[in-house]
Amino acid sequence: MYKTSSVTLLEELKKYIKPCNAVKKVYDINIDILEGKNITAKAKMGNDNVIEIVSNIIPEKSVTKPLDKTMVENAFSKTREEAFEFNVNCNISSSVYVSMASLNDLRRQVFSKIYEYILGFYKRNTKDVQEMTKLNKLCVTQNKENALYVYNFKKGAEYISRYEKKYNSKLDLIYLNFKDVLKYEDVVSSNLQNIAVYVVLSNLNLKNTASLINRHLERLVIRGIKGIVIGDVGYLPLCKELKQKYDIKLIADYTLNTMNSFTAEFLRENLIDRIAVNIEITGKQIDEISKICEVELVEDLCTAMTSRYCIIGSFVNKDKDICSKPCIHGNYTLVDGFGKAYNILCDNTDCVMRLVRNKPKFDENLKDKYTVRHSML
Repeated sequence: MYKTSSVTLLEELKKYIKPCNAVKKVYDINIDILEGKNITAKAKMGNDNVIEIVSNIIPEKSVTKPLDKTMVENAFSKTREEAFEFNVNCNISSSVYVSMASLNDLRRQVFSKIYEYILGFYKRNTKDVQEMTKLNKLCVTQNKENALYVYNFKKGAEYISRYEKKYNSKLDLIYLNFKDVLKYEDVVSSNLQNIAVYVVLSNLNLKNTASLINRHLERLVIRGIKGIVIGDVGYLPLCKELKQKYDIKLIADYTLNTMNSFTAEFLRENLIDRIAVNIEITGKQIDEISKICEVELVEDLCTAMTSRYCIIGSFVNKDKDICSKPCIHGNYTLVDGFGKAYNILCDNTDCVMRLVRNKPKFDENLKDKYTVRHSML
């Protein structure tokens, strides 16, 4: 399950989500609290299935008021945050006592066992995934391409020649942030018309940016954008619609943290063409994902943190009430206590700050097999 950071998107997604006002299921539970013995609970799950919990709680000898059924029922009635309730039957020895804390602990043990039992019917195992991906293994082809992500696009910069000189390879794809692609004339005038341009939708798009995306994304696709890099899963419905209408490519960005075949299956089912895998993933995990979908490796730079709090505005801006937008006029770097430097990149559309850092490189053998995305500031 994913949660999008955009309030606007959450409102949009509500029409795809059906409210659930189901009545809680009630399970019969028999509890034996016998002198000198561990307390046991047996929950009837239907179809003659019974879950038995043998706790490590042994009743004490009552000194004043002995335990009664009401105390047990009170402990097992605390189910407000749970998916089901209990109909409690008790077998209690006379003159025994159990603290309320112990009864609450017993209730938690019972809930844990029942959830484990129920979820066991729905959990996919490795064999299930292997069956689902048999056909994929036969048809997934890794179309290896050379990609470049420009974090801070500048009109007239010779990105193609800089890339080819630095990496000694032909550039196939260039990824640009949404706010940069909005000025599509600047993109064309920068000699990028012969390169496939993809627009990047980052992992945090607040009110103003979300509004611009909803209003202009389709127009940009019509004008020639060849694909979308999706960093926020909330944009999947919109991007799927554009893919079906205009036959563009969709890439799941590394901010979706794809690390296993379960997530890869979900993304491919939602028409994703290529997955930029998690930056800390192992080679073995990458090869497994490659059986399901095309893979992309992110090199050079990555976003370490995205924040609504602007550190530049707090430390550089002199007037705390009115922002002078110092991020527009200079370049800033944050150095942490360990001496590691982070480039500070700001989007003043919604005052979102990103800390960008160098990342460890993937193994050369992996880069020979899959699309590699290099980065420039």
